[in-house]
Amino acid sequence: MENYRIFITKLGLALGLITAAMVVLLACDDTSNADAGPDNGPRSEFTVKTDNYTFYADAAKFEEINAKRASDELCKIQSDIKNVQREGNLLAVTLDVPANCDVSYEVTWNGIVMESFPAQITLFLNVIGDCQSEDSFEEAELVIDLDEIFEEEPSVDPTDMIFHIKDACSLVDITCEGDCDIEISN
Repeated sequence: MENYRIFITKLGLALGLITAAMVVLLACDDTSNADAGPDNGPRSEFTVKTDNYTFYADAAKFEEINAKRASDELCKIQSDIKNVQREGNLLAVTLDVPANCDVSYEVTWNGIVMESFPAQITLFLNVIGDCQSEDSFEEAELVIDLDEIFEEEPSVDPTDMIFHIKDACSLVDITCEGDCDIEISN
């Protein structure tokens, strides 16, 4: 009789553990949530044009840049990111660009918000322009108004987000968390 009670107790514990494991596994299945995570793709595609940069929320463009990153096909002029600084919702990127060159910038987002705490977004930065010569370089600053570029995507609140800035023409990746001031040495 004692062995029978021990067997029933162990069987009850085993069934309880199996039931708990099933509950945890089913609770983690979030296929009903369309905005659950990065595998669900971008929320929407849009473009924001400003005086010196164009912001693209475009998954296909992001993937194309990622595939051609640091290639001559993508990178027509030489540039280097020197500093990334964020104050509030202004993200400033200081770069070395060819002197006497009319440059503009493309900032590309794949539309994905990594659902962590805090949430994270990755942006590609590409310098474009028409340069006669790349003999000398000068410092230039790109200031991105995060509120302005995410105005078209109301589900994104950039206030507390971590931003990963990827240089499209090199393998430099910068992570800006909060109000950052990051010096890059190339």
